[in-house]
Amino acid sequence: MTNPFVRKGARGSASLLECPATKAHVIDTDFCTGKCRFVLQCTCGSSHETRYIDEALEWVEMHKELAELADQLPE
Repeated sequence: MTNPFVRKGARGSASLLECPATKAHVIDTDFCTGKCRFVLQCTCGSSHETRYIDEALEWVEMHKELAELADQLPE
């Protein structure tokens, strides 16, 4: 049985904020000084806000890994 969460092969020179599987998932990051939060938005419509940089980086990594699976779900 193959695990869909593990990708085989080396991680290429893809940008940290761009999913290698598809160009439909490009994450835009911003720091909102009014709210003092990191704001992350993907072109697929997913978004996340946090005060912590490590949580923002984890969200980006998680979205990169799970975006391909989410695209396969029926609407």
